[in-house]
Amino acid sequence: MSPHTNPKLAAIDDALTELHPILEEFGQAHGFILHRSHEGSYNVPRRWLRREAAPVIHEIGLIIASEMLERLERGFYPEMPCTLYLAAFDRKAQRHFNASVFEAQPFCSLQDSLWCYLADAVAKLDACTSDYILHYGVYGHAV
Repeated sequence: MSPHTNPKLAAIDDALTELHPILEEFGQAHGFILHRSHEGSYNVPRRWLRREAAPVIHEIGLIIASEMLERLERGFYPEMPCTLYLAAFDRKAQRHFNASVFEAQPFCSLQDSLWCYLADAVAKLDACTSDYILHYGVYGHAV
């Protein structure tokens, strides 16, 4: 059951819960912990996998690509666009790098394709060393 009080956001959150088995299994296999947005958090509802690999923090996030107003008006629908991003933050350098893995993919396609996209994201994150982030990242904390 969703922690969101708005019924439209709760419906989207409940749909994202259907992807938990994939996210949890993949996360455990690669050292990530699954996180879930809560009432009042940014860009709700969303899910993200986070790995605290010293000195770099890795994150893979699944967000709803439609505007918040549309989410509040329509709630969940199978073709709802989703975006998967990756982010890496170097604590010492205080720099981050982020990139999209996919944008505006329909939710209904993710049961069959999410694992492959997650594998692509983790391969890219594994290449995000401190040197890579220093060269290609930007200053500030994004994850």
